[in-house]
Amino acid sequence: MSPALQVPWALAAAVATLAAAAWLRQPAVPALVGCALATIAAGAITRPRADRGRWRAGFVASLALFCALAVVSQRAIQRVESDWDAYAAGLRGRALSAMRAQLTVVAEELRAASVRALRAPADPALAARELASLAAGRVGERGVVLYRGGAAAAWGGRLRISLDTLQRPFGAGVNAFYLVLYAVSAQHGDVAVAAATVHAEPPAGRLAPALDHIVTEQTGVGGFEFGPPQPAAGDSVFTFAPGGGQALFSVRARPLVPGETLLRVTEQARVRGAAALALALVCFTVALWRRRADLRVRLLALLVALAVLGVVPLNALSNISQLFDPSFYFAPLGGPFTASVGALGLSSGILLLALLAVLRSPIRFPSRWVALLVVLAIAGTGPFLLRELSRGISPPTWGVSVRLWLAWEVTLFLAAVSLLLAGASAGRAALGGRRGLAPTAAPLLAGFAALLAPLILDASGRWPAWYSGLWIAAIGALALTRRARGIVLAAAAVAAFGATTLVWGATARQRVQLAERDIEGLGSADPYARSLLERFESDLSRDAPSSRAELLQRYVTSDLAAAGYLPRLTSWAPGAAAPTAELLMSPIAGRPPSLAEVVAEARERRAPVMRAAPSLYGVQLLLAVPDDSGAVTAVVVPPRSRLAPDDPFSTLLGLAPEVATEPPYTLSLVEADPAVAAASESASGPRVRWQREGNELHG
Repeated sequence: MSPALQVPWALAAAVATLAAAAWLRQPAVPALVGCALATIAAGAITRPRADRGRWRAGFVASLALFCALAVVSQRAIQRVESDWDAYAAGLRGRALSAMRAQLTVVAEELRAASVRALRAPADPALAARELASLAAGRVGERGVVLYRGGAAAAWGGRLRISLDTLQRPFGAGVNAFYLVLYAVSAQHGDVAVAAATVHAEPPAGRLAPALDHIVTEQTGVGGFEFGPPQPAAGDSVFTFAPGGGQALFSVRARPLVPGETLLRVTEQARVRGAAALALALVCFTVALWRRRADLRVRLLALLVALAVLGVVPLNALSNISQLFDPSFYFAPLGGPFTASVGALGLSSGILLLALLAVLRSPIRFPSRWVALLVVLAIAGTGPFLLRELSRGISPPTWGVSVRLWLAWEVTLFLAAVSLLLAGASAGRAALGGRRGLAPTAAPLLAGFAALLAPLILDASGRWPAWYSGLWIAAIGALALTRRARGIVLAAAAVAAFGATTLVWGATARQRVQLAERDIEGLGSADPYARSLLERFESDLSRDAPSSRAELLQRYVTSDLAAAGYLPRLTSWAPGAAAPTAELLMSPIAGRPPSLAEVVAEARERRAPVMRAAPSLYGVQLLLAVPDDSGAVTAVVVPPRSRLAPDDPFSTLLGLAPEVATEPPYTLSLVEADPAVAAASESASGPRVRWQREGNELHG
């Protein structure tokens, strides 16, 4: 591309990119039109066969894809906002068509699998291997069992219902949690049954990949409801009869409410659009970073990328990756550029590229005194600036995974190495022709400071005030290093030591604070748990659960489960003096003596009753909710605390945490020591007194 066209192309591409970022922030037609027009202008200037022309063509193609995706999403958003009834009807119709097609395919596959199972070898081990291959690699969860001589001879996959008395060619089995479609084949006294899980009630859906869950994810409806066969089926429901035979069950699609649908459509649009925009930014940057490109052009590309980071709501991608979740990292220091670990990493990477471009350019400091002032500023403020960035680290209460730890490390490393390279460049200018320190001096000093950090950490998770002076000296030593090819490696080593120390120190302090907040929460009723109980109350008042399975289903679909509260739920039949069903999610959720009184009061008043009651593990919340029949559902919510031991059976209920990590702290009950209690009292009330014992902190 000729130099005369380079600037117009760069401006058109920059406008298109910023307009796309504005659309991701707030989907609107003007931003989409601006992006499309600027993309057309950039495409008209592009010469694919010219120098870097392929990257320019890649940029245009990426933004064209972005515009196409955005048009589809914008139309869906407008339909949800302006014509919800028609949109919901179309959504249900597409979902039902997809579900009918999947059920038809699954039924045929089950029939074929049951026929093939009859030809399994006589040897039980070989037969089991054959049946396992029939159940594997299919949509949803499958299972196959072969009966010979009236007994199960071999089976493969997973079976969620009893298959002992099935005699139909096709059938449906139902229990408290599962709906299973099965096919039966028989030959010479042998019977083979192939089954597929169609629907799983919570929390069983976390254990079994049911067919309706897969279709729900593909179509975007709120789920499917299954019931007995209906003689007349309309547009919102169909009755499934495999092979035109006996009707087995009816299927109804349940769309999301308008607000949830709008949120889902917008989130999907942002995820797809962000991927296309990221690809366009890479092409844009490479296209402008040709070998002999002007520094101003290179900095323009990075400035556009930085502006995109400031405009695009990266936190909206938190459901996709923890890197963009502000609950794991948030530093208000840099606004949107430090609002998540992903934002900080991308911003630091862009600034590092800009710094490298400036260092490789002919630009120099105007005088040695200016360079010296820059060195003093970076050495004096650098450790404190990086410390402020590290304070944005927020470990989750369930522990830190290796992936999250490395994300913190890498982002702080990028920020630190950018700062240190700037200081080293200024230091070389300040030294002029003088030799300076050896390249190994700064890394050795930083390594010494990093090794010293765990030795001098005090009982509250902090370092003494003089410790920052070691890092100031390390940064100063790096700035006064003589000219050498290894200066970049020296800066990287100092930055690596600093990032490791900062992450380790920040997590140590945060673990102390998490433990203190946990203990403070034991002394009073949790207001957040109270608000969640009020929401749960409306669900229980409509229809009281009467069995342990129903209690479990109500709990796992409530906000209490989503927030991590582990209650005790009991069901009381009309007039009963003791619970008829009970579900215990945590051993610390005891049944207080006053629970029967609260249940009796709710039954007498015919209205929900909520109370706070003390227990050995803190203040519990009690809720009793009656229904019209006189049955009462009672909920006991203990404080959300690590005092509760992990339940080994939670995995069987599908409630185990997704990532098992080392807990950030442990709590235990010990005998009260009057001397410790007296020393821990302060003017504002009880406080935690910490002491260090070897490599552990105790409070």
